[in-house]
This record gives sequence, structure tokens and C-alpha cells, in this order.
Amino acid sequence: DATVVSNPSISGDGTVVAFCTDATNVVPGEDTNAFPSDGSPVSPPNAQLQRSGGIDVYIYDFKTGKLEIGDVDNLGERPQRSVPTGQYYVQCFSSSLNFDGSRLVFDSTAQDLVAYSPGSLSNTGTFLRDRAQSKTYVVSYDTGFYNSGYSPKIASSGDRIFFLE
Repeated sequence: DATVVSNPSISGDGTVVAFCTDATNVVPGEDTNAFPSDGSPVSPPNAQLQRSGGIDVYIYDFKTGKLEIGDVDNLGERPQRSVPTGQYYVQCFSSSLNFDGSRLVFDSTAQDLVAYSPGSLSNTGTFLRDRAQSKTYVVSYDTGFYNSGYSPKIASSGDRIFFLE
């Protein structure tokens, strides 16, 4: 039931894929459209795979058969779908994997993936998810009203990231 499935990426060794989608049926049995009217998050059976209400990055590992969310914080939590200044949906537009799929770069409008001053990430920022260390890092964000970091790509080695500004 997706209206958007975009920017697929496959690791160089062919064992991991990443893709962006707004589909509500990626995780069977979850009603990912069921958000309380007060904007608080829902607690589905598998909270780690809870959607934010927008476009998310999913990662599928063929070696382990595991599906995971890519746009998570260091605790593995999903970004909130709203902020105190108003409602918005978190959007992820691009994803890229390094050779073995252990590192993912993506762009997102999330404002709570990493620790920084609330509201400082006004639009799109670029993030790195190190799957081996379960850490998320901000690569680029703008403190003004402009987007920072489009179409990120990561080198096969995982040590260099390129994005458009």
C-alpha cells in the first residue's frame, strides 16, 4: 500500500539492501497508521519497527533474514512524528550502503535522531547509521531555514560520505 518506494541501495557484496518507503504494511500485523490524536507515539508489538508516519528507511539483511529500521537514534528508537512547534511527518528520501552493509547514510527531516539543540535541524539533514556499533551520527545539518544534505552516498570502504548541499 505504498505511495512511495524509492532510492534502493544494495551493499557491494550483495547481502544487504536499504530502501525508503511510506508503506504501512512492511511489518505484517501492525497498524502503522494508528496514531493517537494527541500526536503521542503508538506502541506496536515490535516498537523498533514502528513507523514515524512519513517515509522511513528500511534495511534487509539477506544473511540474517532480519528487517530493521535505518532511521533510528543510538537507543534504536524511532524519531518522534511531531515537535512542539507543530505537526510534521518525518521524511527520509535517500539511502546508501557501504560494501558490507554495516554503514548506512540517509537524509531525513527528523529532529531527534542525535543530541543537539531542539529545533536546530530545520529541514533535511544527512545522517550515518553504523549498524555494527548501533550508533547514529549527524553528518550535516543546517541551523537556518535551508536544507543541508541531499542524496548522500557512502564509499565502499565506509570512511567517506558525499552529499549535495
